[in-house]
This record gives sequence, structure tokens and C-alpha cells, in this order.
Amino acid sequence: NKIVCFEINDIKSLYFQIRPEGLEPIEITEDTHIDTTFKGSLSTFIQLITSQQAIHRDLHVKGDSECAKALYDTWQYLNCDWEGALADITHS
Repeated sequence: NKIVCFEINDIKSLYFQIRPEGLEPIEITEDTHIDTTFKGSLSTFIQLITSQQAIHRDLHVKGDSECAKALYDTWQYLNCDWEGALADITHS
């Protein structure tokens, strides 16, 4: 039940709780402990989820490195409509 934050430049930060069924979007409070934060540009995030490359120099990761690695490993096996998901975020 780790909490991750995605800080995408020029877009409101997104917070998720990792659950066995997947990532669940959440609202945070000032008492919420963020385990891992991923920060970068939208293009960096797109490269991260669409490439097999493990290291992205423009992506900054802060916090629990085991959580970050587990989440990255999971992204490699996701079959998701990323264009639709990103469209929903960027049009908000």
C-alpha cells in the first residue's frame, strides 16, 4: 500500500496508492506519507512507459528505491491505452 507521486512538469501532481489490483488514484492530505516521487517532463514519462530502457536521465526519483524499481518493472508488462489516459490528464 505504498503511495507514489508523479510530478509531471506543467501538470497537477498525481497521487496513487499501489494495491494488488493496480494503481488507485487518491487525494492526499497533509498527513499522507509519499513513499516515492517521480518527477520529469511529460515526454520523459512517455519514454519511460513505452521503452525498454531502464534509465532515463531526465526522470528524477526520490524516496523508496525498491518501490520505484517494482513500479518500473510493472510498467514493462502493462497493456494500457496511454494516449487515452494522457489525453484525460492534459485536458483537465
